[in-house]
Amino acid sequence: MGLSTREKLVPGGVSPHRILSMFLEFDPMMWGTVGSLMVFLGTWQSNSPFVSKIPGSWFIGVSNSPSQGNAILELVARWLVYLGMAIGLYVWSKTVFDIYNGKCFGSTYLWTMFALWITPLMLSGPLLSRDVYSYAAQAEMVRVGISPYLQGPIALGHSPFLPTVDPLWMRAPAPYGPVFLYVGDLFVHLAGNSPLGTVVLLRVAALAGVILTGIYAPRIASINGYSKDAAFVLSALNPIFLYDLASAGHNDAWMVGLMVFGVYLAYTGRFVWASVVVTLAGLVKAPAFAALVFIGVLWGGFGSLRRKIRYGSYALLIGAITTVVLGVATGLGVGWIRSLSTPGASISPADPVTAAATLIHEVGSLVGVPVSTYLYLSAMRLLALFLSGVIALYLLLLSNEKNWLRNLGLSLLVVVLLGPVIWPWYLSWAIALLACSVGRYGGTAVVGSSILAFPLSMPGGQSFVALVTYLLLAVVLIVFVLYRKQSLPYQMRLVIDEYLIRAKWFFESEFKSRGTQVDSRPS
Repeated sequence: MGLSTREKLVPGGVSPHRILSMFLEFDPMMWGTVGSLMVFLGTWQSNSPFVSKIPGSWFIGVSNSPSQGNAILELVARWLVYLGMAIGLYVWSKTVFDIYNGKCFGSTYLWTMFALWITPLMLSGPLLSRDVYSYAAQAEMVRVGISPYLQGPIALGHSPFLPTVDPLWMRAPAPYGPVFLYVGDLFVHLAGNSPLGTVVLLRVAALAGVILTGIYAPRIASINGYSKDAAFVLSALNPIFLYDLASAGHNDAWMVGLMVFGVYLAYTGRFVWASVVVTLAGLVKAPAFAALVFIGVLWGGFGSLRRKIRYGSYALLIGAITTVVLGVATGLGVGWIRSLSTPGASISPADPVTAAATLIHEVGSLVGVPVSTYLYLSAMRLLALFLSGVIALYLLLLSNEKNWLRNLGLSLLVVVLLGPVIWPWYLSWAIALLACSVGRYGGTAVVGSSILAFPLSMPGGQSFVALVTYLLLAVVLIVFVLYRKQSLPYQMRLVIDEYLIRAKWFFESEFKSRGTQVDSRPS
């Protein structure tokens, strides 16, 4: 038998004549690297839809002038990216299940795997999103004295930071906290006011956030009695973390990394510092503030309701003081609060709230209630916000020593699913915490949801995921109703029978009409 790659990493264990056999046997480190390299090479194509090709977007694979490209090369490059991503998803999921089946990889092997997988993705331009260019423009606004909480990047005028910004966010105020924008301003200065240099630093910071998660998630998992290897692979090696956080440069990576670090501090009894660090995460992106109250509950030792309120108030007070101090110190204040609705400017077909509003609108139109979709959407978003708050509060009150972290992760998952828009990097908020607090079945759920959500940021991904998800839900609902039909009230059974008869009639008539058309064709 040949040496495993892990054994080859041991000094003296590398043998040149075994290099080919590494690829002939299934080796997650090598095959994952192959997948990342395929994605990197595929994005070089001049019209690749996976990265920005606007001049000045990146160092590699971006022409200084528009290029027609080659249709055949474009097709090959696109499928090279799809295949590379598919390989990455498969290798990652197989690695997770190998761990649950008892295989031990060890931290050295996993960190080496992380380095090999992420390097080609970082050498590529920002993948699957142009948000990092908006971040750079918002940071430039801070540098020149324009409030990013009152205006969008368009206020920069003819700045070189503007051409790469997504038009959707040109006029949108920044919904991010003062910590993120202040550090972004520092990056602009460090980069010598270079847009591309600022983007590089923002991506490096996002990578640092993922690394921070990779350091502390396994430690938290160990404290909770779960697999350290599984926690690392489910979080830092998760394709959502590699592609949508690190490579794309999303600031969610900062938020998640700081939040996980804060949770670790809380587990080790440093509750004041934990509250400060989690507040820093919230001052990057607001959802992290949900962890403050949960830290208060842990601080209080899961005592009575009065004790939970008392220590939860301590954590919130520390958070409030930190927020005010940093708002004053950065000169950015708390204007970000009024901009928190900015992400809702986009509409996501895969978002459950949007889907529900659309369905209600269609049903209303059928019964003669011509109300605007946007009115339904606004109402559904308000209802969803209320429901997410109620569910999070319920999970908070049910928290104990065993389920505390899992309930925090589930609360953030509810916030994502009932939010105004859904993107794969939003799921990282919950995944990072659930990775440290679930066993095999929970880990399987994380794998499944990650694979389902991953295409959301790809071209046409929102519609594809929406179609697949809601078709599956419809099939499950129909099967369930038919299975439980006899236990339903009589009137409901009559309605179901009527619709079954209508469906049967529709398909029979459709089949007959198509058969008639075929028979009537000239021979």
